[in-house]
Amino acid sequence: MRRVFRLQTLIYLLLFTSMIVLNSCQTSSPSVKPKPALPDLDPNESIYLDPEAAYDMANLQEVVVLYDDQFVADFSTQSRSLRPPQAYAETLKRGNRLSTQAYNEVNGALINAQSIANLVGGSFGFKASIAPVSDYQAGDAFKVARVIYMGSTYDHPIPQALIDDTAAGAPVTWISYNIWKMGAANLASLGLEYVELIAAYSVEAAEMSYNKIEYRGYDFPKAIVGMDIIHMNPLDPSVKVLAEAKKPTGERIPYALQSGNFWYIADLPTIYISELDRYMVFADLLPQMLGLNRTCSPRAVLRVEDVKAYDGADELARVFGMLEDLSVPYGIATVPYYLEELNNISLTFRDSPAVLAELLKAQASQGEIFQHGTYHMYQGLANPVSVSGDDWEFWNINTNTPIDGFKDWEALKRIRDGQTELRNLGLDPIGWITPHYAAPIDFYPQFKRAYWRQFERRLLAIDDLVGGQLFPYPVRDYPDRTFLIPENTNYLSNVNPLSNFIERAKANSVLDCPWLGMFIHPYLFDPAYTGEGATSVAEFSKFIGELRSLGYRFVAPSKVYINPVNGTTLAAQKVPFVSNAVVQSSKLCMDADSSPVFQYDCSTDPNQLFSFRLLAGTSSVYTIKDNASGECLSVEGSSLDDMVPIVRETCTDAPNQQFRLRNVDTETYQIVSVNSNKCLDIEERADFGGARLEQRGCNKTLPTQQWQFEGKYNN
Repeated sequence: MRRVFRLQTLIYLLLFTSMIVLNSCQTSSPSVKPKPALPDLDPNESIYLDPEAAYDMANLQEVVVLYDDQFVADFSTQSRSLRPPQAYAETLKRGNRLSTQAYNEVNGALINAQSIANLVGGSFGFKASIAPVSDYQAGDAFKVARVIYMGSTYDHPIPQALIDDTAAGAPVTWISYNIWKMGAANLASLGLEYVELIAAYSVEAAEMSYNKIEYRGYDFPKAIVGMDIIHMNPLDPSVKVLAEAKKPTGERIPYALQSGNFWYIADLPTIYISELDRYMVFADLLPQMLGLNRTCSPRAVLRVEDVKAYDGADELARVFGMLEDLSVPYGIATVPYYLEELNNISLTFRDSPAVLAELLKAQASQGEIFQHGTYHMYQGLANPVSVSGDDWEFWNINTNTPIDGFKDWEALKRIRDGQTELRNLGLDPIGWITPHYAAPIDFYPQFKRAYWRQFERRLLAIDDLVGGQLFPYPVRDYPDRTFLIPENTNYLSNVNPLSNFIERAKANSVLDCPWLGMFIHPYLFDPAYTGEGATSVAEFSKFIGELRSLGYRFVAPSKVYINPVNGTTLAAQKVPFVSNAVVQSSKLCMDADSSPVFQYDCSTDPNQLFSFRLLAGTSSVYTIKDNASGECLSVEGSSLDDMVPIVRETCTDAPNQQFRLRNVDTETYQIVSVNSNKCLDIEERADFGGARLEQRGCNKTLPTQQWQFEGKYNN
């Protein structure tokens, strides 16, 4: 019964984590329609270089997170013939459509493993992978930077190889259950002793158990809903006790211990997390486990939430002006299109020129634009009220599942539409914020295609288990390595007043690299508003002063990076887009080593890289410059006939040097000459001794006119 109770408790705690994400800020299934084309390629879509774009990812050190992969039904045997869970990679691929399956502990273990893998991405130079503990083989831990075994299931079988390697000094972190399987002798060799598992069978028992974790003088609360903790004692004075668990009556036991390469955490810190939870302790210790010694001054980052065409220009002027007066740089979560379906209201910023003027003014000063969804609602679905800003856009909140029939490529097209709208208005979005932080996990790689920088928490989902994660510092998520700016205070409201923000700032200040991420809604500062969360400019100004007295300084969202190591960091820079161009017919690259231009085997030669420059006064016309020669591609002469070769000429922006990129499908494009409205074509002709670029009448079905662009960013 004890084991069963613990597993049931884990279910409740994991399910509760979904509230962290889904409380942030369909009448019928949509019919199947033909896959629409994406907007024309915009080579300036991410004008800020993703710092990892120029980094050799092979240099990243690997951290392997091991999870419990055996089901309760198999507990009667230590057999290695385990009933395998669905492969995690396959789960990602199929998009985690939630099913009616009952919760199982393997799903919970996978979500916890995902949480830890995300945190690994907060340390520069490291990457995470996830594997079942049953796959562990002798010597594995000696081949990577660290193995983190997450003991989420009571009495789960442990491979003898992991026990032996841990005792032999491999870099291993052991979390929570099953440490007793190491055996007394092996633990003693590490200077440790297993004492007991301390259970908490009820809320009342948990309240009197070890429900606070003291770390560097601050007491981080531990969830009081039936959570076990393991008592381990240090036997050797060389063992470091880095945090202690405390009872209300004052008794203490070690919570986080280090013995050489071995680290131990006495409970599972990634369940039932909150902004002040002992999860923060584990997150802070993780870089130390990787051998990093970091100290950073406290930093804060802020955004103004849900800015829409429906808002009052005076509201925006008030909050933007307040932040300008306080010298606080800020992000602006901007919703390109506003809809109220029941009232038949549809607005863009073109319909609200005063609001647009405030956005442009803010952007010219300390404000930075983020795209916050495209509609911040899903048309045709009361989700829950069919109003932009209130509704979820990429998740069905009525069922807490993905929106039926909504595909990841549709989500990307939706984002591109909003991105194009903002740019056409003169707004330059530098990042993305998912409405209410909720989307199926297979959408996240598509989101990264539009924006490598995102300012949000993460939704985690495996089958019918949904949870969420906040971050106490910037991270690269697993497995897509999207860069996430931390938001770890939640939004300002009656139940989350500024005093809560200050307490979280105090808690974070004991961490090695304190971050405080927050967001505010502009209507809260309207003197006429007296509803939930109403705040005066004077109150907020006092709050900013208190934060600064605690050592926090505000940084612009675009200046947030992974915490530096030994003074080294990767910083985003404004750089031009460059790309090679691969033709679908031959899979060879456009090559400007000669003039006329031919195609050759793809390589890293500069003559196969082209820069795209948007022509002034246009939104979609580009010159295409060969990076080797510095000359521009041109349709030779003024003839509009077919079979005119493509050559290199001194860049003059002449009409014969102007091109549009027309979408054929989600990955391929035609290159259209503005001068002739004809397409660049690869035509194999014996008299030229190869395949030469020419212009021909556009035909989207011809693979010789279909190009893929493998984009890069260069200084």
